[in-house]
Amino acid sequence: MKQTNIYSHKGWLKEITIREYPYSSAGEIAARHGVCSGSVWYWVKKLNLQQTDETKARILEKTHGCIANTIKTNPEAKRKSMETKKRTWMMERFRVMSGMPQKTKLRIAMRPTKAYKAIWYLVNMRNYFRDIEVGGRFTLYYDEQTKRSGKEDYYTKSCGLTFEQV
Repeated sequence: MKQTNIYSHKGWLKEITIREYPYSSAGEIAARHGVCSGSVWYWVKKLNLQQTDETKARILEKTHGCIANTIKTNPEAKRKSMETKKRTWMMERFRVMSGMPQKTKLRIAMRPTKAYKAIWYLVNMRNYFRDIEVGGRFTLYYDEQTKRSGKEDYYTKSCGLTFEQV
């Protein structure tokens, strides 16, 4: 099977890239000629082209202008972003606690991490089982096959878990 170069149909881009890359960025060339910047970068790398110092300085200044308004360098933008994030978390927490559907994909904890880890350990390692519809989120059940933990009192006090026999 003959292998073909995927860029062979864009041979015209080679001459354009050679002519314009020293004075323009790959993105500018791509936008001007209606191709993707990856095609321009292909020829730049293949031909080992370099930009002039003036072009490098112009592109660097242009990118620094965009970076100056980011959260890292602008305290006002950072403060505004943190306020928005805090409000979003508060609203999502409210929606979850009140039973409303969430509007974002944030994972809101319904129980403390300590309780979650204790439940996971007891269910997966000690063979306790749960029935959330009947007993709620913090009730674990056991039977004769369960390897009962001697720390049930500890889990009751520290995590608010209850244990019931089936």
